[in-house]
Amino acid sequence: MAGNFDYYLVWSNLMKEDLLHFYQSIDENQVAIVGTPQFEPYSMEKYGYDNAKLTYKFKIDPNLPIVLFTCNDASSENDPIYLELLANFIKNGNLIKAVNLIVRTSPAEEPTRFKEFAEKYPFIIWNYPDWKIRRAEHQEAWTQRVPSMEDLNDLKSLLKYCDLCINVLSTITLDAFIFDKPVINPVFGNTENKMFDDQKFLNYAHLIKLVESNSTDIVKNENEFLDAINRILEKGDNKKMERENFLDLEIGKPIKGTSKRIAETLKQWA
Repeated sequence: MAGNFDYYLVWSNLMKEDLLHFYQSIDENQVAIVGTPQFEPYSMEKYGYDNAKLTYKFKIDPNLPIVLFTCNDASSENDPIYLELLANFIKNGNLIKAVNLIVRTSPAEEPTRFKEFAEKYPFIIWNYPDWKIRRAEHQEAWTQRVPSMEDLNDLKSLLKYCDLCINVLSTITLDAFIFDKPVINPVFGNTENKMFDDQKFLNYAHLIKLVESNSTDIVKNENEFLDAINRILEKGDNKKMERENFLDLEIGKPIKGTSKRIAETLKQWA
């Protein structure tokens, strides 16, 4: 951390344990578990569309399931590989049923690296996050992007009505879990196949928790990727309890009322 503070607000007991482990000068009484404010809009009625409006806005075929592929920024070098595989599964008829494929690019960057995909695969439906940079001269300009109300509506609705979410070990996994959606995490790269090594992230402490939870399908090659998609499209999945348990681990308090809980905690400390 950049400095020391009198008090600390954390998401969960897991985060509290991590904080006390890595910063042993902090006393347990300085830490309050308040939940996760970034997810609170999902619990608010004023955000999101109904299914009919979402279908109209994105020109979705209402008779087909929705596969939502969410991209990381350019540091996740294999995203284009996984997206092209998925697009070719659809193009070549490898999926057991037709689907709507919606791709949401990263809000941390412009979507230019996917321009060729938009031209090559006209059936892809695109969601370009509407996040405006508020401090362009900041040394980490991507951290200064703020979502519009419309983008919050888009994201909540896409998560609510999609049938499957695919992402490369992003926190969007948690967003999807909040709406009880199955998630596939493709990670093909390792030191042997010379792809960008995204499998190394599975050994990071916070992602070991995800692996151990068995709450997503972590797929490591093309066959596993296709099999996981078809299994979920055909039968759904059986990971509901695992998703709930992982959410309880990562998010320590109910999403609804998080801001109020934070304010009340700050008032007690004032």
